[in-house]
Amino acid sequence: MKPGGARATRTAPVRVWPAGVSAVVEVLEREAGRSGELVLRRSGAALEVILNGAFLISTANEVSSRAMVTAALPHLAGDALEVLIGGLGLGYALDEALAGGRVSGVTVAEYEPAIVRWFRAYGEGRAERAAAGERAGQATIAVADVVDVLKARPEGFDLVALDTDNGPDWLVREANAGLYSEAGVQLACRALRPGGAVVFWSPERYTGFERSLAGVFARVERVSAFDVVQGRRHEYTMYVGLRDDARREDRIGAEAEGGRMGLTWTEPGEIAWALIDAHPDADPLDLNFVDLQRMIVALPDFGDDPDEASETRLEAVVVAWHEQR
Repeated sequence: MKPGGARATRTAPVRVWPAGVSAVVEVLEREAGRSGELVLRRSGAALEVILNGAFLISTANEVSSRAMVTAALPHLAGDALEVLIGGLGLGYALDEALAGGRVSGVTVAEYEPAIVRWFRAYGEGRAERAAAGERAGQATIAVADVVDVLKARPEGFDLVALDTDNGPDWLVREANAGLYSEAGVQLACRALRPGGAVVFWSPERYTGFERSLAGVFARVERVSAFDVVQGRRHEYTMYVGLRDDARREDRIGAEAEGGRMGLTWTEPGEIAWALIDAHPDADPLDLNFVDLQRMIVALPDFGDDPDEASETRLEAVVVAWHEQR
């Protein structure tokens, strides 16, 4: 499960030591959990959780863990959001939800009791802020299967953030496979209030899983997050599934009234169709990102900020354009 392995997973940090010196790994806790043997260990400066010998999460994964919340917030309206987080991990997603000021309530469903106890004992400032949230009635950390919570609260959440395993293709706990199936995706969607979003953490991009998401949600976006491990950046993907496509509905309404709304970076499929009309003979695979951005900005219907372009957004346009030709 390290970089270069057969399958990408959340990367276990490996500290580099001088030649001839072994890295010291200190086992802090070991316990028989509901899914098997759980180990909490310290490797260098990082805390790591291991399940049945397989790497689960580390404090080095802070950025991608927080991105499960930040990736969805731009798509959510209001400032009294209800959030469900599947998988406590080391508490970064919970900490992010509590920090923004837009969340009125956050529920964390963690399957393993030991992980909850370890978070409270070793989570430092994150654990203190979570405890304050619990005392204020803003946060709840429940030992529960997130599937049961999803079933119990249809249309109960504005955001559902799922990091229950290492993604759809590599599972530490086989019982989690259902969450990444079409039925699991539909279950997560049904738990959303109107205008809500689901975020799935993923170690990489999976075409089959994207198709499942696209068949359920009104719009699906990919947001990249980068964890720095041993001085190197590792990219992970947040799949953001939107229950409703407000931008499309607004455009339809505006056009029905004789007005027009410009294309935005969040609509790679619509941009791709416009590019096909404007450049029918162009091959997107032959374009560099600089030229592609110029072509997009020059579209008569484009109405977004040119400076908001990113490699991820431009790549999404290339993929959509290539598939739609």
